[in-house]
Amino acid sequence: MSLTSKGDPIAAGGLLAHFTVTLDVKNLRVRLARKSAEPIAMTALIVPGFECDLRKDPMPVIEVLPGSEAERAGLRVGDLIEAVNDKGPLAGLFAATEDTPLMLKVRRKGQMVTLRVPFTTLVR
Repeated sequence: MSLTSKGDPIAAGGLLAHFTVTLDVKNLRVRLARKSAEPIAMTALIVPGFECDLRKDPMPVIEVLPGSEAERAGLRVGDLIEAVNDKGPLAGLFAATEDTPLMLKVRRKGQMVTLRVPFTTLVR
């Protein structure tokens, strides 16, 4: 999973509900089959506004979406996310809901900083 605007993986998560997904692990392939020929209506796309490496703890921020709430809150590329909403960084991100801002504890140049990051609406 990636929290980013690159390639719109967050949008893809909502779109996948309209497909049957078949994973062929042996041949490293993914097959998507549409459930219906009806057009897919997009609803609001709400994102955290940053991308981080979910494989690491603490999670390094590798992109901040320009104009996002994360950028306005002061999150920077290179920040290390130590905690999200008083949980471990990964658990906190996956437990987060779009109606509650993320409370990020980040390490920046050896200093701990707490940032309040509301979610960003990209599509209305």
